[in-house]
Amino acid sequence: MPRSTPDIRDVMDSLRCIVHALRTAGRDSERTHGLSTAQLFVLQQIGHTHGVSVNGLARLTHTDQSSVSVVAQKLVEKRLVKRSRSSQDGRQVELALTPAGRAVLKRSPHAPQQQMIEAIGALPAGELKTLARLLRHVVNASDAGGKPPLFFEDKAAVRGRN
Repeated sequence: MPRSTPDIRDVMDSLRCIVHALRTAGRDSERTHGLSTAQLFVLQQIGHTHGVSVNGLARLTHTDQSSVSVVAQKLVEKRLVKRSRSSQDGRQVELALTPAGRAVLKRSPHAPQQQMIEAIGALPAGELKTLARLLRHVVNASDAGGKPPLFFEDKAAVRGRN
């Protein structure tokens, strides 16, 4: 059994605060807009750009292309986002908000993921590298690995344990 220290408790409390903030925002977003926090976050990122590719969206959301593609497809199906061919490169598909997507965005709070990205990005480079390394270690040591989806995109996770 791991030792009990104030530092371990501080880390666990911080993780609980992050998960709680994401879960609460997810419930609110589902109730208010019928969107997961991942969908709201992706919608906001699309709204901040003028025509973005799925690869560009993956960079903006700090995730992989396949995860963000699934979320974007759900937004297309909800008619909040449209796909169109790039005017500069006809081989590339761009995503843009529909009028309905812009209306949802106007009524939406900032996604908590964006606030976390900004807070993490404000860390000094050395501390950011250390945080990334230490979190990777915790994930690997706790068998929590695998390909991470966007936060709480799975509806079961949003509606799961409280």
